[in-house]
Amino acid sequence: MTYFRRVLDTYGTQTEVYATVKNMSETLGVVGSGTMGAGIAQVAARAGYDVVMRDVAEEFLARGMAAIDQSLQRDVDKDRLSTDAKGAIVARIKTTTDIGALGKAFIVVEAATEDLKIKSDIFRSLDQVTKPDAILVRKHARAGGKAWQDALGVSGFTRLHFESRLAAYDQ
Repeated sequence: MTYFRRVLDTYGTQTEVYATVKNMSETLGVVGSGTMGAGIAQVAARAGYDVVMRDVAEEFLARGMAAIDQSLQRDVDKDRLSTDAKGAIVARIKTTTDIGALGKAFIVVEAATEDLKIKSDIFRSLDQVTKPDAILVRKHARAGGKAWQDALGVSGFTRLHFESRLAAYDQ
């Protein structure tokens, strides 16, 4: 299937996510604003990159931004982050329900629910709206790579694993 031609084969730690993000000069996209999506968006924004976080409903995006705000506020309260720095991090994250807003992203990390149809639809849409050289990444959680690889009809499919609990410690 051609819409999976650009799926990045990545399995890494948060440190490797930082390394990938620091080598980019463009926007990072995140599909999903739950625990992992919001965590990935926060780490990228904290590293100084513009982020577009997309979800299917404004209420999910509001919840994701509230979680990011709460996480950053803990660092402010512990004097690990200034109020101004917190504001700058939050300002680097734009939210949207429009998948087309991810069109300029250099890398897009899918962090949606573990449902094959949903993920398949997301990657089909991303293939339509992102640049030809954009890197598309599937977030890894419970499902094994082989099952997803077979179901999606791709020859190679590795994934990114993000440990959101490490975000506060890897500074």
